[in-house]
Amino acid sequence: MLFNEIKQKSLKVTDVDVSRKLWLDVARGIAIILVVIGHSIQYNVSDFDNSFVFRSIYSFHMPLFMFISGIGESLSLQKKQTLCVMKEVKNKFYSLFIPFVAWIFAPYILFTHTFPLSEVYEKILKILKSPDNGYWFLYVLFIIYCLFFLIHQIKIKTKIPYAILTLLFYYFLRIVIHYLKFYYFGIGSVIHHFLFFMAGFICYGIHRKYYSEKLKTIEYGILLLLTIFFICLVRFWFRISEPSFMEYDFFQRGGDLCNILRWTYLTFIPYCGIAFTFLVSLILSNSVTISAILSKLGRLTLEIYVLHSFGLGFITKFGNGTLGIIMNIFFAFVFSIAIIYSLKGCFLSKILFGKFNLKNKKELNE
Repeated sequence: MLFNEIKQKSLKVTDVDVSRKLWLDVARGIAIILVVIGHSIQYNVSDFDNSFVFRSIYSFHMPLFMFISGIGESLSLQKKQTLCVMKEVKNKFYSLFIPFVAWIFAPYILFTHTFPLSEVYEKILKILKSPDNGYWFLYVLFIIYCLFFLIHQIKIKTKIPYAILTLLFYYFLRIVIHYLKFYYFGIGSVIHHFLFFMAGFICYGIHRKYYSEKLKTIEYGILLLLTIFFICLVRFWFRISEPSFMEYDFFQRGGDLCNILRWTYLTFIPYCGIAFTFLVSLILSNSVTISAILSKLGRLTLEIYVLHSFGLGFITKFGNGTLGIIMNIFFAFVFSIAIIYSLKGCFLSKILFGKFNLKNKKELNE
């Protein structure tokens, strides 16, 4: 079924593709592939934190999703004459928060066929303390959307630019956390990823407002430059330790300059990775068949995100080397797509994947 859809789509790129911004769906497809590759390396390689591919992916893959979501919201807002905050919060609650909660219980029911109350209770407590113990991306994105809707209302009433409101909210939340010592409910992840969401929203707003052939050339130049920076600088990035350049004598001396350079690097690298992804997506969008496959995966990102981890590890006879990683990536996608289409149209799909038949369902898929 999936391959028939891809085949039909590869024969003709319709106006619907253009309206949905094909390059954005392609970027989503690349993003979810990177997630699966990263998790496959994490599963198959014991010393995965020293894997260059793993570190490169983890340096930007979740900020990339947030940036894409910000662009999607900009596109969605462009099509609406007015924005009803309560309606939008309700839509995001159904499409993001309900799947987040559902997948706390779903693995026990679907895969283990057991429901140990003590274990489930302990898991709920861990998730309340830190959503990282569940599918945190869904929860964090829901909270970020709520923050955005608040910022949007303030923007309409005060005419204060989005960029200024974003910085005010960001530093206000940072100050609150610092003085109240409040580190629960994933507030740290919300603050960190909030900037990437708003960056995507603001950047696409600027692109849409001032678009011209000259600006298009400048944008390609910026993407290429940032891609070069990413290729050259990502080797210093580590997930659980300081950038490796901090070991050099100059940085060992410490001081404000060293801290500024460290902060600049850690902030800059994700945006370089995002630029790299969009440059690749724009190039691949020129291939009808490849863009059809990637855009189809891009429209199934939530489903693949929550399902693929259950497909990792089923194939073990190929070992933990490169072949084992490749086979696990392949099976993770096959497993995810099989489950997606087996549940398509049923009530369980609505709960697990947020596919509720809301009036503005089209907007939710943007």
